[in-house]
Amino acid sequence: TVAADQSIAHLWLMPRLQDFCATHAHVNLHLIASDEEKACLSGEVDVALIHGDGNWAAHESKLLFPEEVFPACSPHYLGARQGRLAAEHLIDATLLDLDDDHWNWLNWRQWLSAHGAGQTVVPRPLTISSYPLVIDAARRGLGMALGWRGLVDDDLKAGRLVAPLRESLKTRFGYHMVWPRERTRSPAALSFIAWARGA
Repeated sequence: TVAADQSIAHLWLMPRLQDFCATHAHVNLHLIASDEEKACLSGEVDVALIHGDGNWAAHESKLLFPEEVFPACSPHYLGARQGRLAAEHLIDATLLDLDDDHWNWLNWRQWLSAHGAGQTVVPRPLTISSYPLVIDAARRGLGMALGWRGLVDDDLKAGRLVAPLRESLKTRFGYHMVWPRERTRSPAALSFIAWARGA
């Protein structure tokens, strides 16, 4: 049983799951997708893929990829911006924001402040309660999203999104693989952990 928050389940795990199933046909996988940390760390879960600082009570963790956040948009949206690419110009852009209750999830106000934009109130013309839908809106040219390294890499590689600025923001957080400390990991769980580290 693998649990993952909606963002990594949709944007990172699903595009790679065919490879896992093909190379581990003997493993019966039960996937739980939830943004509730309690659900991801419940007793039935063997391995969780969740965002945080790596410290969860009674659990071991291994960093999957560190947090690095940067603006991302479609090539079409970038073309319409006519070269206004500095961080301070983003205040005038259509900023796609995530409506989220997690205290450690970066938003536009924090990102812009960290890059000297000095704007305490950021216009939020479109807020969405699902990060995968935020990224889908950015793909469709609806505005500029915050892209998480690891989560949007496939979109960048395929050209569905571009990262128009060199600036990014790195934090002490990241996506981790997490498992119960006191439970012996099954061969299936060990196989999944080894596969995920190399995926």
